[in-house]
Amino acid sequence: MPLFAASLSSAGVTAVSNLNLIGGKSISASITIGSSTSSGDAILQYTLQDIMKTSASAVIWQGVSSAQGQPATHFSASNIYPDGVFFPFQTPLGALRLSSTSVTGTWTLLVAEGEGW
Repeated sequence: MPLFAASLSSAGVTAVSNLNLIGGKSISASITIGSSTSSGDAILQYTLQDIMKTSASAVIWQGVSSAQGQPATHFSASNIYPDGVFFPFQTPLGALRLSSTSVTGTWTLLVAEGEGW
């Protein structure tokens, strides 16, 4: 099972986890924070585009929501620490990344994607 990890310790976005959009396997993602002194707010973003075939400036990123039809969920450090937050995706995605306008401490995005036929 491929595993991707990226960290964020200041405003911006993490590296992008390139996923197998064609293979159609389920995906699991989690966000964790390194310490209780971390602060800030972040959004888990996804794209349905194949990032290997689309220029970076043309990729459309959307925020993951906790409810269908609602705006992206903003996760604050106080709500994530110490246990983190977990996201199961039953459908294929093109890529995932973590985005923030203000964070302190280390925020980590882990992504696992199923393999096989």
